[in-house]
Amino acid sequence: MKKNINQILDKENNTKNYFLFTLLIGSFILRLLSTYIIRDFHFDNEWNILLDNLIKNKSYSFYTFDNQLIPSALLPPMYPFFLYLIKLLTSADKINLLNYVIFIQIFLSTYSVYLFYEINKNFFSENISLINSGFYSIIPLNVITCGQISSISLQIFLSLFFIKFLFLIIRKENKKNILIFSLVSGLLILTRGEFFLIFLLMFLFISFMKKIKLLNLIKIFLITVLIISPYLIRNH
Repeated sequence: MKKNINQILDKENNTKNYFLFTLLIGSFILRLLSTYIIRDFHFDNEWNILLDNLIKNKSYSFYTFDNQLIPSALLPPMYPFFLYLIKLLTSADKINLLNYVIFIQIFLSTYSVYLFYEINKNFFSENISLINSGFYSIIPLNVITCGQISSISLQIFLSLFFIKFLFLIIRKENKKNILIFSLVSGLLILTRGEFFLIFLLMFLFISFMKKIKLLNLIKIFLITVLIISPYLIRNH
């Protein structure tokens, strides 16, 4: 009897894993096709200027005055440095660099479907989580932005990572979860400055609800500030 139950459970798990794998493969293919039809073919506007200044002048600057670069203090630095990091790792020219960036964004967007599925499991059954993730995977914003030189794909990916680890640290306040959650919080602030307000609201909410120990909250705040501090000190 016990063996039969285990076989049934194994069969159900295999079926769910198959559907999840199919969903992720389908999401990846959809994004590849989308970027084949709709995509950027060169670095535009501020991204091109910021990237060129990072590559040629080793300076995160957008404006110039009297032929001198002015360090940029307004544009969040995460995405330009994301582009610059890929440039350093690949040593690619602008055309191939664009292809590398788009492929990585496709991968991040596909993985975000899995993150969305993981978050859904906190509220719904496996089947409903898979259905919700299927709808999420075809939202135009998530698909089209893969082929654009824009911080949106990176922002969506980090936001889902933030939500996932928020649930994890509420359930289990270990060092690993606290460190990753703090790291993602800092990176999100560096990707989108307005996220700092969301971070503070989250911080106040879980403090008021006493979901996390005070010592661990202090650790999260200090690590997050430490991550964004080089940019803050540089701007000052």
